[in-house]
Amino acid sequence: MKGDIILLHGALGSKEQFSELKNRFSNKFEVHNFNFEGHGGRPSKNDFSIDLFAENIADFISENKISSPHIFG
Repeated sequence: MKGDIILLHGALGSKEQFSELKNRFSNKFEVHNFNFEGHGGRPSKNDFSIDLFAENIADFISENKISSPHIFG
């Protein structure tokens, strides 16, 4: 069974930045990536903050029922 890894893009980035890396990791991991609020076309009415982005990650993990993921980013 493959472990899960979540790829996190940087400031002003988007999940599309990791398409090649996602392909390379896919033989060892179930690879997940997403856009933080306000990035990659994902709308946001909130001010950017580390707390907001941490909430985005927590929500993504919960919604996708991911347990004990590795985080890269």
